[in-house]
Amino acid sequence: MAAMKRVLPLFLALVLLLSACGPGSTPRPDATGRPMPEPVLLTPVPTHPLPATDSTGSPPPTSPDRELPAVAAAIEILARDLGVPEDRVILVDVQPADWPDSCLGSAGPGEMCADVITPGYRVLLRVGVSDYEFHTNSDGTSVRQAERITPGLPGRDRPVLVWELAVAYHREGGIAGFCDDVKVYLTGYALVGDCTGSNTAVQLTASQLQQVYGWYDNTGPIEYSYTDPAVADAMTITLSMPGKGSEPAGEETIQAILEFCAELLAQPSLDEQADKSALEAAGNTLREFFTALYVGDYVLGAKLYGGDTQILQDWNPDIQNDLPAWLARGCNQNGLVCLLPRSLTYIGPDADGALQFVVEFNNPDGTLFQRGPCCGEETGPVESAFLYRVVQQDDLWLVLDLPPYVP
Repeated sequence: MAAMKRVLPLFLALVLLLSACGPGSTPRPDATGRPMPEPVLLTPVPTHPLPATDSTGSPPPTSPDRELPAVAAAIEILARDLGVPEDRVILVDVQPADWPDSCLGSAGPGEMCADVITPGYRVLLRVGVSDYEFHTNSDGTSVRQAERITPGLPGRDRPVLVWELAVAYHREGGIAGFCDDVKVYLTGYALVGDCTGSNTAVQLTASQLQQVYGWYDNTGPIEYSYTDPAVADAMTITLSMPGKGSEPAGEETIQAILEFCAELLAQPSLDEQADKSALEAAGNTLREFFTALYVGDYVLGAKLYGGDTQILQDWNPDIQNDLPAWLARGCNQNGLVCLLPRSLTYIGPDADGALQFVVEFNNPDGTLFQRGPCCGEETGPVESAFLYRVVQQDDLWLVLDLPPYVP
């Protein structure tokens, strides 16, 4: 697992290659615009976003408070601004409030507000990894966003504007006449589309958002442009990031951001081809497996596990042929970290046809689980995204990999 952080970007890049190139097709350019070789190892199936869940990994409950006009207005505004369905917006909390002025305590720079107490509500909403606070009046005819907080990312709790731009990527040209845009925002969303103005909102995982924050906070502004040598089908790539850091953007950093944007660009087109029923069944099985281990239902966990058991036997030679007991010992004594899943991202099948997911986990306090550095070291690789396989056997879906191990 320690090597997965290095392998995963390569795998995702391969998914992108395979989705773009088929028999007789023109090779799709890589992140720098150069034609890429025909891949031969995998035939990935598209990314498929699973249903929205709360921090426990379960579908969010419907609260009667959602029907309050002020809450409904805040949900409608946030869903519209982020480009997501309203049922993806989770109501975290709503409290009555007396605001000190007509601007609901959220005046903009230089804005004039009447000095009058305004009854209303403080509404806290959640989409993905981000929480959004809104101030409203009593009937929801006046709604203002106060701030956005991303929990669980160390050192990254900050209020930001809803659409504060972090990265802008554009490419055009080539034999196929590409013209694509990716805009990544600090809210945890990206707008991905072509030059016709057709955009799709892609929700970043916590790990992806943390990577964006790292670039944005630590690297200085980037203005990068690359054009192929003078040929008829030349491809032009531009990249812009208003970084707030002091470190110059080296070639390695720029290439990493280009690859990141290329992966985001591939997601919507891959999603259109997904076998949604199979992905939903596999994803639900994966959630159920982790939830069973988290709550201590090791009998159910054993029913949902179809992977290798040799490591469990080696850890526990005193237990003979008892998978529930092995899983219980693994979660409680052997170093398996059995937590609830935070997000599941489908990345295609492996060479044997098992469906592969990248999974993030929640710590018990709701923060993002991160493993590393290893073995007492102060520095070293830190992982927060883990690869899991799910396979169908007859009418059952089974998980092939155990929870993360921490020595």
